[in-house]
Amino acid sequence: MAADWPELQGTTVHVWAADFEVWKTEASHLFTLLSPEEQQRAERFHHEERRMKSVLTRGILRQLLACYCHTGPTALQFTYGPHGKPALSDTSLRLHFNASHSSNVVAFAFTRVGEIGVDIELIRHAMPRQHEIAEKHFSPGEFNQLQSLLETERTEAFFRCWTRKEAFLKARGDGVFGGLNTFEVSIEEDDARLLRVHGESDSHGWWMAPLHGIQAHAGAVAVRSGESSLSCWRVTPDIFRRN
Repeated sequence: MAADWPELQGTTVHVWAADFEVWKTEASHLFTLLSPEEQQRAERFHHEERRMKSVLTRGILRQLLACYCHTGPTALQFTYGPHGKPALSDTSLRLHFNASHSSNVVAFAFTRVGEIGVDIELIRHAMPRQHEIAEKHFSPGEFNQLQSLLETERTEAFFRCWTRKEAFLKARGDGVFGGLNTFEVSIEEDDARLLRVHGESDSHGWWMAPLHGIQAHAGAVAVRSGESSLSCWRVTPDIFRRN
């Protein structure tokens, strides 16, 4: 277990980012930390890279959770929401978490204040059908905001909007079932906010923040809370001390 682990108190939100390339030599060790069900789930992937990323994501998550919970990684047990979102079985720990990966990066978000969602996406400047995807899945307000920008600014704004929407749906536990066009977020670079939820008179009670510093990626975190504070780190194997 890592020493001097940062305290997660009040309305603090912690996000850890990991590079799969840095962690891939740890895959065998991390596999031993997984439950039999998690091992079986990983082994269902026929593609070796996907299998490795599944093991790394779940193994790193267990190590991070163990540090926050002051327990061993293998002692953690999970329950799952209607759409598969994991949560700790021991609710007395009051720890909410979520994970997202894209290309060779995975991000993990933690808080004690309320349900949390995180999403990262590799910014693909040659992405086909970007206009059609935005028109179909963004709210009219978001789409109009996007179209008002210079063409050179639209791709990064598209991914900012997308990650904020995904983070919100993941925080609610809805995932892709929640409907991306049923609510509206801001798309400004440094002002991540939930603007409105269709059919609801009040969209307050949610906090969002952009994730900066993950090279070539857009990212966002959403929490069911009022104002919160965000701290971000890189997580590497040498952070953890193996017993």
